[in-house]
Amino acid sequence: MEEIAGFGGIEHNIAIMLDALQSLERILADLYYRASHISPSDWRLLLRYIADLCTRHAEYISRTYYEANLIEKMLSPAELKEIVKESKRILGDVAEIYKNVRDTSKLKEILTAIESVEEMEKIILETYDILGKLEDTEEQLPIATLFKVISEECRVRRDALKELVRRSLDR
Repeated sequence: MEEIAGFGGIEHNIAIMLDALQSLERILADLYYRASHISPSDWRLLLRYIADLCTRHAEYISRTYYEANLIEKMLSPAELKEIVKESKRILGDVAEIYKNVRDTSKLKEILTAIESVEEMEKIILETYDILGKLEDTEEQLPIATLFKVISEECRVRRDALKELVRRSLDR
């Protein structure tokens, strides 16, 4: 999966992946928040914190273009439209998962959906290796470090989710 887009260069591919990651983080924020409402009381605070963390990740991911000069040239409206289209294509399965649990109040179903979305995000981060693309230049080191932090927080978040799933299945 060297190139995601059938058009443009590395800037377009990075833009597509960042748009997809931002969308995944927003979906996860909603799912974690909803899970916090129906989870056992001892997990509520952690789940709300994770929901806030996902929201914060989405905000920082969306800022990377403008504040970090991640993309050297400004993208045209047509290019931006194509980027959003490609991002939605990548997220097709996630949208279906999200739609299926949108109205449920069953913790197990929401946790299963979260696991699926988390796995998709993990695959995107590992497959495309945004971090490796960004570390090539000295000026991108701060943004590459930001993505390392986000990636590590996602790993910790997935570990907490596994524990919650394990404990909720025991009940």
